[in-house]
Amino acid sequence: YDNTNFLFAGLGTLYKKYTNSIYQGTFRMGKKHGLGIQFKQVSDSYFKYYTGEWTNNTYDGYGFSFEIKKNAITIKKGLFERNHFISGEYYSFYENNNRMLEIVKFEGNFKDDKYDSIGVLNKVSYGISKKTGQWEMLDEYDYKGMFREGKEEGQGESKRSLKTVGYSYSYQGNFENG
Repeated sequence: YDNTNFLFAGLGTLYKKYTNSIYQGTFRMGKKHGLGIQFKQVSDSYFKYYTGEWTNNTYDGYGFSFEIKKNAITIKKGLFERNHFISGEYYSFYENNNRMLEIVKFEGNFKDDKYDSIGVLNKVSYGISKKTGQWEMLDEYDYKGMFREGKEEGQGESKRSLKTVGYSYSYQGNFENG
């Protein structure tokens, strides 16, 4: 603690009641800087967790984030730059009214929080079977190749399997607009 400017420095814990957040890690000139962990409750149904490198109060460097928003969970592990995830592994789990579950895994680069450049995408959808009442796989989609603004764009290869109707296909070549 620098008592001439009232700025935190070194290792410490900061709890902000008005933002419902807690940070434990290193500070420099009153800002989160270095290694640290933060947990924040944004609302009753939205929680954020980040552990990793910080620069001037932003996620910057290697880190791991975990977010829960209502019925969706997002996990990011890799490289962050000014609070944006730019490269690494991304996982998303989404449940729709207890009737459908979608799991997304992407490994590659991001730009403006969207898939960008080269990457590998896997999406699997599950639903409740009308016959058995149990969860079953409905659809599986794999893509390896180029991305632009979150969509398949450029050279790549994809495979899709629609389990409920017994249909599958694969394609290798040029993709436009996903």
